[in-house]
Amino acid sequence: MTIQSSFAHKANEALCNVSCSEIARGFSRAAYSYNASAKVQKPIAEFAIHRLNQIRAASDESIVDLGCGTSLKLKEIKANTSRYIGLDLASGMLEKARMSAKLNEVDNAHFVNANAAVLPFQANSFDLVFSSMALQWCQAKYDVIAEIKRILRTRGRAVLAILVDGSFNELESAWADLSIPSRLNRFANTQNWLDAIKQNKLQCSVEEQDFFQYFDNSLGMLKSLKSIGADTQLSSSRFSAITKSELKKLDLLMRNRQPSIAHSESEESVESDKLKSLALTYKVAFFTVHK
Repeated sequence: MTIQSSFAHKANEALCNVSCSEIARGFSRAAYSYNASAKVQKPIAEFAIHRLNQIRAASDESIVDLGCGTSLKLKEIKANTSRYIGLDLASGMLEKARMSAKLNEVDNAHFVNANAAVLPFQANSFDLVFSSMALQWCQAKYDVIAEIKRILRTRGRAVLAILVDGSFNELESAWADLSIPSRLNRFANTQNWLDAIKQNKLQCSVEEQDFFQYFDNSLGMLKSLKSIGADTQLSSSRFSAITKSELKKLDLLMRNRQPSIAHSESEESVESDKLKSLALTYKVAFFTVHK
């Protein structure tokens, strides 16, 4: 490695460490408001668990939950496994997860504070890897998938639910039309993750699903994202606080567009009160991976 490339590597590593520490702090701050605010995260986790149940093989398998957060669905994820480890970057989330496990009398559940891109486990340690709404925060996609491959045993499987590009498009497009800088992160697209999986020579199937959360106004949307820790900036860009005037403009523009957004769902799935409020889209890619 040349001096120049070594310097670049160290600079990238430092940037990653800064981003990771900011993400950890943001989600730790949100730990005690997360469960009450994670309305859309629950059905997303349930959909991922359904896929997980389809690939479970034996009752004595071991599983690691990457980005376990507060372990909202601990019992369902741990079901029929001999060993469960929940891993998260945010110590505040893990504190809440341990409390939840104790309160619900879940035995043989252990929690580890670590980065999904540098897993503190030996090779061939787990039969199953699960992750729901966490890996979108990892910028080193190839490294994350390589680590998942490393810790999986032969014929190991993984189910990964990842927020992808196209999420929060209602806010993004409104900001763009109003020439207001976006305060949201841009996530990698599904193909980016598929490329990382294929580069690691893993077999994979994927399904995309849109999930919706409804709000009275754009301020409610932004407060919701903050309450689950999703307002942490991945880039080095920093913006001033959004003004009341900008919020009013956002509300007006999104309400004018709302009929086309709401009718993207079937009428049976949209209650009348939702048709009157603002929708926010979570686009999620569900990857089922085989080693």
